[in-house]
Amino acid sequence: MILQLVNEQQANWNDSSLIDAIENILRAFSEKKHIVLASSFLFDNVKGNQKFSEKIRNTASVAKQYSRDFNALIKNNYVNSFIRIDLSKKNYFKELEDNGKKVLESGFGFFTDSFVTQNTSLIGEALDDSKFYVQIGDFYIRNNPILNKFALNYCSSNGGGCQTAKVYNDILQQKRLCYCIVDSDKKHSYINSHRGETCKAFFKKAGEFKETLFHQFGQVRILDVHEVESIIPFNILVKIVEDRERGEAQIKTIQRLYRMIEKGSDIRKYLDHKKGLTKQKAQELDKKYNKYYIPELNKLLGKNNKCFMHEDDENINCDDNCYSFAPMGNKLLTNSLEILKEKTIDKNEIDKITLPYWELIGKEIFSWCCCFKFPMKVS
Repeated sequence: MILQLVNEQQANWNDSSLIDAIENILRAFSEKKHIVLASSFLFDNVKGNQKFSEKIRNTASVAKQYSRDFNALIKNNYVNSFIRIDLSKKNYFKELEDNGKKVLESGFGFFTDSFVTQNTSLIGEALDDSKFYVQIGDFYIRNNPILNKFALNYCSSNGGGCQTAKVYNDILQQKRLCYCIVDSDKKHSYINSHRGETCKAFFKKAGEFKETLFHQFGQVRILDVHEVESIIPFNILVKIVEDRERGEAQIKTIQRLYRMIEKGSDIRKYLDHKKGLTKQKAQELDKKYNKYYIPELNKLLGKNNKCFMHEDDENINCDDNCYSFAPMGNKLLTNSLEILKEKTIDKNEIDKITLPYWELIGKEIFSWCCCFKFPMKVS
């Protein structure tokens, strides 16, 4: 994450705790755990100050050398959050908005403990979820060439499903930076449709729901989709069906999903990809919440009041099966990860329903986990 140091000229450089904080922050940069942004005055002051070790003084030189690159990350909106550390204040914290970015402004006292400056903890509901989100972070870097000097550094943590909120809070109690991402488990587009216990555990009251929230040096992102499988790019789903010789039901499901994407439907956001969806279940959900699925499924209609797959076949009478989606199995995410490890995916390959989620998640993961990629000779 970007750690921006400010108000160094108003700081008390005789305060040993300030020296400890700056040393921890610069060491984190040298270990490629975070990025440090500061003025030339600060870096020059560190370079000429014998209270700092030789390695830290050399690290300040490197950080100064690349200050323009680091500043561009904020200036050109490649991050949407960062930490600003006021060196003139010891015990202080405030959340700010600055040109559309979340700024976590802190006094330097929080950083006197080197445990704080370890790499960011990245939490998903399961380890495969975290691995998938890292793939999205890597995608964000690849598709923004100016970021070729940067990489991701993180520590993955298993949320354990409904225990994810507890794991997140425990990490914050340990004074670690943390980014957590969970899905909403929503099965329907209706704004007040049921959300899963995993995401609800982050809120004390049902009416407090937000899609993102910050807790000092932590952020939770709650995706407004049923499951992580909802944002697997469509072309990856196609490859899974092709490579693993799935049955006719899965092939038809892919054809129907493609038709829905062509028609601008967002049905994948709420569809249970692992278990599938029958027309009867869709009708039950609409009756419980509001009209959504049946109008969406009508996009599968073709000519002659038949589904698009049978519109020209006089020998087939359509039934509810023509408007259903077959289960794709519990290994869908694992299979997707296997493909993503071998195949780099470009922006133009991602369908228009999925792409906004990849851009949002990619930017947030980069914001929390970015580090300088190039080797540094500072010893």
